[in-house]
Amino acid sequence: MRDTSSEIELEIKDHIGIVTMSRPPHNFTDLDFMTSLADTLWNLSLDREVWIVVLAARGKSFSAGADFAQGGVAPETPDVHPVESFRLGTRKFYDQAVRILRAPLPIVGAINGAAVGAGLGLVLACDFKVASKEAWFCAPFVKLGIHPGFGISSLLPKLIGAKNANDMLLSGRRVKSNEALEFQLVDEVVEKEDVLSRAVEVAGSIIQSSPMALRSTRKTLRDTYIGAIEDVLVHELDRQCELIGTKDAKEGVAASLEKRQANYTNS
Repeated sequence: MRDTSSEIELEIKDHIGIVTMSRPPHNFTDLDFMTSLADTLWNLSLDREVWIVVLAARGKSFSAGADFAQGGVAPETPDVHPVESFRLGTRKFYDQAVRILRAPLPIVGAINGAAVGAGLGLVLACDFKVASKEAWFCAPFVKLGIHPGFGISSLLPKLIGAKNANDMLLSGRRVKSNEALEFQLVDEVVEKEDVLSRAVEVAGSIIQSSPMALRSTRKTLRDTYIGAIEDVLVHELDRQCELIGTKDAKEGVAASLEKRQANYTNS
């Protein structure tokens, strides 16, 4: 595992655990990073002095998702067929996504910038979402020639409704913060310099209630919201594996890296 000790920062103050993703400028996700983030959230849940979490980020983006220039979310497995290597690595990545989605403590997101792909998945892991005016949100999977992952195909419609989710998932377009507020994807939009302080204020107002009652109620709400997330992730991964080896998927990733319009051939 890569040394991720500098990639997740933690501060505990007044019963609030402030977890800051620190892989600037874009806070790309991969298996090691996601494992460290999940470990941090679960370890905080064992600390009786921490009642709620604020999830923040350093840099330009909240999280730009997988870095395809560095191979995506997990390294290839030697001597294994590329599609099966993708399945094995992505399955491990999604195991950590489940841990994050099911973490016991309430989470307030301080969304300073872009949340893309898996970064959008991290937004969906938050119970309350404070976004900056510069933030934007994108599920660009179809533009990459692949199926959505991270449970987004199930979680996003539950949060913002089928119509808005269809818009985001089938167009793959960027949704700016003001429109995200209309979609109810975020709860509040503030100036960028105020995102973290406002998220901490929100967290402080929430923990005026019993921390044990908060955890218990969140678990019930999460179980209803997330449901059979493991089954959803298996379905998404199966569909991704069907597409990942196609010419269109290779062209979609190449076009993204080269910042050009993809030339798809339906093959």
